[in-house]
Amino acid sequence: MRTTQHLVNHFKEGGEPSALTPLPKFGRPHKTTLNTCALISRQVAKETKLTAQEIKEKNPQFQEHMSVRSVKDILHIDLGYECYRACKKPINFTAKGEESKILHEILNLE
Repeated sequence: MRTTQHLVNHFKEGGEPSALTPLPKFGRPHKTTLNTCALISRQVAKETKLTAQEIKEKNPQFQEHMSVRSVKDILHIDLGYECYRACKKPINFTAKGEESKILHEILNLE
């Protein structure tokens, strides 16, 4: 008999609903907890430019059992943060760029 037919017949005969209880899950348990996710979330909310490496270094309780990759997974998958990198500024916005811009204007006036 198929599984569904077996369950239907089981209930028709007055069987208990214990047949529908989920089976125990196999595999390695997660090392990250909701508390860990909340801790990382609070730290990122305070300092938005933290990297996964810096978060791991700031928390000594992570040193033993969590890798940088685990922290990255929490940031990206669990908390939904995107990967952002600081973009390079154009030369005109730096101090050296301003000097060269002024020099260029002076030379063009002469």
